[in-house]
Amino acid sequence: MSSAEDGKGRSGDAFPAGVDEAGRAGVSGRPAARTPETAVVASAAAGAEAAVSGGAEEPVSGGAEASGAAGADAPGSGGADAPGSGGAEASGAAGADAPGAPEGAAGESRPRFAGGSTFKPPAGASGDSPILSVRGLCFRHANGMRAVSDLSLDFRPGRHYVMAGPNGAGKSTLLDLLARLKAPEKGSIRVFGKEAGEYPPIRLARLLALAPQKFQFNFSFTVREVVSLGRRPYLGRWGRLTAEDKRIVERAIEFLNLGHLADKPVTALSGGEAQRAVLARTLAQSTPVILLDEPTASLDVAQALDLMDRVRILTRRDGALVVTVTHDLHLAAVYADEMIFMKGGRLAAAGPLAETLNAGLLREVFEAEAEVRPDDFSGGLNISFRHGGERERHLASGGG
Repeated sequence: MSSAEDGKGRSGDAFPAGVDEAGRAGVSGRPAARTPETAVVASAAAGAEAAVSGGAEEPVSGGAEASGAAGADAPGSGGADAPGSGGAEASGAAGADAPGAPEGAAGESRPRFAGGSTFKPPAGASGDSPILSVRGLCFRHANGMRAVSDLSLDFRPGRHYVMAGPNGAGKSTLLDLLARLKAPEKGSIRVFGKEAGEYPPIRLARLLALAPQKFQFNFSFTVREVVSLGRRPYLGRWGRLTAEDKRIVERAIEFLNLGHLADKPVTALSGGEAQRAVLARTLAQSTPVILLDEPTASLDVAQALDLMDRVRILTRRDGALVVTVTHDLHLAAVYADEMIFMKGGRLAAAGPLAETLNAGLLREVFEAEAEVRPDDFSGGLNISFRHGGERERHLASGGG
């Protein structure tokens, strides 16, 4: 039994002051009881007293499972020497860069994150078996407005699923449901073949990590201290970071090019830097499933491309399952393996990029004329939009 489950602390560095209090604050929206033993620091640590908050009380799931993504449960497993040391990686971690991994301008391999073992399917499951599935999922907000209606989807490891649709389509709500930050009205969410609600929160937190769309920093912790929050699901109530935890934190920092900001207070960061710090904390949780809610919204063009390159490393080399919500269809057209289109809380289409990203579907989902064509420069598809038909005539006549 790991220390996260038996409540015993581990030797090493303690979390910064206030972090353990955040971990005991509970998780908003979870059906499970809010007890110190089950509370989890998620992508936005819960409550106004947490180091990072996302919205009202938007916590973050985190960590890894024994399915192959666990790096902290077994000392040395899935780990690597500290960034820059050049040492060999410990047992279970990916060795050389996967063929086709993005390279830097000088032809050198980009920094890569190996915070946990490369994904391995559970016993009896094939590598292409869904590790996350939803069936008949429905959710209604407190005001009675239905946000998700009868949604059924399968998610497989080693793929990047990009979710798109108009504002209010239910995309972010679906991520919250997958992370158990909201409880569905009806329907099923299965993680590694087991109902998500049957997992103790601390165990589920080792399977799913969510980087929220909205967050704020309430304390002047350093970037390194904030990223260390990602290790919370592996520690006891008064847990301390071990050497392995610290190596994982440093790898997450380097993987997102935050080394020069590691000792800077998060309250002094720009919007894009703060978003990358939250993403690094999500990666430090070493989970096989990563949920990203508009991760490039505050990033400039170069940073957005760089982040998507690194997501591709996580899926193609480490076998991670990544689900991204975005409004940037140009990035989606280059980096998505599969697209999920939602409209009005319902599934409009889902499938491989080449089969779903077409002008007819875009016109139906976004109610705008669209053109989709191959783009040799980006290696993906180029998408153009314009108003047309009745909407264009309405605007031309002075309508709003």
